[in-house]
Amino acid sequence: MKKLRVQNRFSPLIPTMILTFIFLNASHAQVDKSPMDLRDIIREALVNNAGITAAKINVEVVETGRTVAARQRLPRLELFASYEVFPVEDKLLLPRHMDIPTAEQVLPMPQGMLDFFQEQFNTNIFNSGIKVKLPLYTGGRIGAGIELQEAMMDQAELDLKSKTNDLVFVIVRAYYKTLQLQKVVEANQKAVESLTEAKRIVERQLEVGKATNVDVFRINARLADIEQNLIKARFSIERTHGLLNSLMGRKVTDELHIIGVLQYGPTQFSLQESIDQALQSNPEYLSIQALGVSQLQKVRIAKSARLPNLSLMGFYKGAYGDISPDFRDDAAVVVNISVPLFTGGIVRSKIEREELILKKIEAKQRALGQRISQEVYSAYLGINEAEKQIEVTEIAILETEESLRIEKQRLEQGKGVVKDVLDAQVDHLKTEVKYYRALSDYNVAVMALKKTIGTIYTSKE
Repeated sequence: MKKLRVQNRFSPLIPTMILTFIFLNASHAQVDKSPMDLRDIIREALVNNAGITAAKINVEVVETGRTVAARQRLPRLELFASYEVFPVEDKLLLPRHMDIPTAEQVLPMPQGMLDFFQEQFNTNIFNSGIKVKLPLYTGGRIGAGIELQEAMMDQAELDLKSKTNDLVFVIVRAYYKTLQLQKVVEANQKAVESLTEAKRIVERQLEVGKATNVDVFRINARLADIEQNLIKARFSIERTHGLLNSLMGRKVTDELHIIGVLQYGPTQFSLQESIDQALQSNPEYLSIQALGVSQLQKVRIAKSARLPNLSLMGFYKGAYGDISPDFRDDAAVVVNISVPLFTGGIVRSKIEREELILKKIEAKQRALGQRISQEVYSAYLGINEAEKQIEVTEIAILETEESLRIEKQRLEQGKGVVKDVLDAQVDHLKTEVKYYRALSDYNVAVMALKKTIGTIYTSKE
């Protein structure tokens, strides 16, 4: 019973603890629901996007590799120790030399000489000391390794910029698509209002025998078509919201309120200047150039295996034996040189392999240059096409709007027919949708050109 009373005393706290936990997690999981424009979305995506985070970490990883490569030139200092057992035959305590005995050590003969030699040879030997090694000449391997890491660092930073540009362009495309769909929804809602007004006119005429039920049916059918358009546009907006949430590192179902205006301002781009600029500043193209530089250093490293290696080594150590009565020390400075004479063709094969990889990279660079030129040209044509579409549809919107106004007026005066109103409304709505699509296409094409050039985003934005 005592145990049950203890449980009952704390049981009221359990619901409170659960509610507190849920509240804290819910408050922590809240996201900013304020309206977001393009800059807000890009700013949050660059902070939370997993791909960008991975690219930033890769830059740090390569930076550590550059540090390691630069320190290959420094001397290495090591402590060492060993314990050796020679059960078959005793070993000289210090293999390089043996102590010179004094007269006191060898007298009386022969026992003194025997004792002296027994102290030099031991069954168990313990060695400990310190050694230093310094590379003097490696055939250029260390220098090439440092330059390799420098090129890899450039490549990692350019890859980060390239991924940033790609992310920003995907955001831009989804953002302008959202603005386009918002305007499409507004246009269809206005069409509903316009047809609803026309329907009221027809119903009044129906009451006095100046219209038929068929006219009402036609308007209802057209309203149903517009409702389908609204459903499609609204679900498309939800899809683009899910994409943008994902790019920002949010849950795809989080609420998102996009604000902005589809703008058009004529721009002047020189095709050849844009191509030249892209080949100078496109991060993907610069990245493959850095890859070629790093591969060239790999060729140098492979060729360095044919050259001699020169190093300086020094040590100081002490030795103890189970028979020797005291500590024996030793030191040396050694210059080592090694020259490869025959490697079975391995070095030559490695050199050939690295040179072939270099040629493959150079071919990829040429292909990428051609692709970039084509992308610039495609974006350039997309801008010109969208500009012409905007110019045409701007005029068409005014004309179809006036045509719809006239047909509705004629219908209200009893001089027109429903079919003409519906046709005018269809033409006006189609023209509006084309206009907003052209505005979106124009802005996306401009950003596509900037992406290819490499100026779609800068850290100052």
